[in-house]
Amino acid sequence: MAEPDLDDVVHTALVALPGLTGEDLDSAVAALEDEQDDPDPHGPALWSTVPIPVDGVPRPFRIHHPVHRDPGRGGEGLWVAVAALPDVAVGLVASATDPARVELVTLDPDLPGYEAAPVLHPRVGDLADTRARLLVEGVEPVLMRYWARDALAAGADTPSLHLAATTDLREPAALRRSFDSALDELGAPRLDETAARWQYVRYAARSAVEGDLQATEAARRIASHAAGGLGFPARLQPFVDAVRDTVHPGRDPEEVEAACLRLARNLLATT
Repeated sequence: MAEPDLDDVVHTALVALPGLTGEDLDSAVAALEDEQDDPDPHGPALWSTVPIPVDGVPRPFRIHHPVHRDPGRGGEGLWVAVAALPDVAVGLVASATDPARVELVTLDPDLPGYEAAPVLHPRVGDLADTRARLLVEGVEPVLMRYWARDALAAGADTPSLHLAATTDLREPAALRRSFDSALDELGAPRLDETAARWQYVRYAARSAVEGDLQATEAARRIASHAAGGLGFPARLQPFVDAVRDTVHPGRDPEEVEAACLRLARNLLATT
């Protein structure tokens, strides 16, 4: 890029961190922007500078070590580093790794045997799932924009989809409106709160069965995002109990995973 932009890279890197809330993400992004525009040597520094070699030349990367809020989810020692290099913006996400031991090397695109990663298109057929996720757990702005761009690449073409693909990430309300309108234009059903939560339950269970999510993670999402809002119905209580088992010191994690997978399959078989 002639003028590399860190916005996409920063959001994408931060969204990858486990246990990071939307408020945490917004604070980290705002802190980086503030430090770039008007550095305050006496203020709290969420970002610092670390040299990381790129093709043997040290380059200044801005690095953030988040305060991890859920140590049981494998986030110890996490850090994010970003930089706008002369021709590309780069973001790194790592854990249990010393930044001083990291070095980047540019690959020749014509390197024999090297292939660029394939474009991943969204599951545009699961529009009800996408609507439910938007209503129940929310979708980070950067993920809305990537979904819109991937949908366009997959052949979908609506006015709001183009807006969602180009709206500035610093205008999340406008981006959400465009994203919501794009779902309407693509034929996604409108869902009330109850219908959205049950659709979300089926989405999470299906994701576990199809291998897109660990079954224990699917159970956690059902318990935290759907069960309470639906008044803890009896059909979902086994998922709530399974989530408690994930932190029980006497339970085998593989056994709990298998049990959660059985719960997901049973739920899909009876809905």
